[in-house]
Amino acid sequence: MDFSLNDGRPAPRAKPLAVFRTPAADPLSRALACTGAGTQHVLTRLKGRRLGCHAAVLVDSGAGWLETEAGGRVRIEAPSLFFLFPGERHGYGPDPGSSWHEHWLLFEGRLVEDLAASGFLDRRRPAVTLADAAPFSARFRRIRDELIELRPSYAAAAAALVHELIVACSRANERPSAGIGSSPEEIAATIRSEALGPLDFGALAARFGMSEATLRRRMIASHAVSPKSFQLRVRMDRAKELLATTDTPVEAIARAVGFDDPYYFSRMFRRREGVSPSRFRSENRRA
Repeated sequence: MDFSLNDGRPAPRAKPLAVFRTPAADPLSRALACTGAGTQHVLTRLKGRRLGCHAAVLVDSGAGWLETEAGGRVRIEAPSLFFLFPGERHGYGPDPGSSWHEHWLLFEGRLVEDLAASGFLDRRRPAVTLADAAPFSARFRRIRDELIELRPSYAAAAAALVHELIVACSRANERPSAGIGSSPEEIAATIRSEALGPLDFGALAARFGMSEATLRRRMIASHAVSPKSFQLRVRMDRAKELLATTDTPVEAIARAVGFDDPYYFSRMFRRREGVSPSRFRSENRRA
C-alpha cells in the first residue's frame, strides 16, 4: 500500500494517541508539570490501579462508572470530567457491552497540592457533569498538541492549560441550588453591588432563601472567602481604584467605600495591602 502523496513525498504521520514527557528539574516543573496526555476509545473497564501522579479524564461520549477509595462509586455520563489522585486505588470504564470516548491528562507538582488544599480538587467528589464538553475537549487537545510539538516553552504552556482546566472544572461544579437566584455567582454579584453600604448578612441570606450559615458555606465553597471578607475585598478594590485614579482625600475615600472612621480604614488597608493608603497612591498614581 502506498502512503506517499501524489508528488512522492511521504504522507504526514497522524498525531499519536498518547504522549508522555519527563518533567525538567526546574522550579516551574516542580510547581506544575503535565507528564502525559492522550485520547482513546474505551471498550473495557480498568480496575484496581494506582497512579503516582494526578490525572484528569474527560468522557465526551458514552456512560459508565468511576470507583475510588475516597469518593466511592459514581455514575459517569457524558459529558463528564473526573480527577484521579496519586496513591489512591481506582477503577473506571463504560457500562458492560458498551464503550465511551475519553481524553486524559497526567500532571504533578506542588501547585497541584495547593489547589487541592484550596478546594479545587476534592478526593471525595472527583467527578463533575459538564453542560458542554466542547471547551474542555479543546483544552485537552491543546495540551496534547503542546506535548507532541515540543515548541519553545511547551512545558510552561501545557502547565498553564492544566491550571486553566482545573479552575474551569471547579467553576463548572458550582451548581445553582433549587432556590431562585441562589447560585454562587448571583450571591456574589449581590454582595458586590451592595458592598459599599451596610450589609446585614442574615437578611441577605433570607433574601436567597437560606440561613446565614448556609450563605457562608456557599461563599467559602465558591469564592474561598466568607461573605464579610468578600465585601471587604470589594471595598478595598474600590478604594485602590480611587487612590490610583483620583485626587480625592483619603478620608473621603474611606467614607465612599463604607468606613465611617478613616483611621480604621487606614489600619485595615495597611493590614491587607502592606502599605498605607497614601503610600499606595504615591506608588500607583498616574498623572
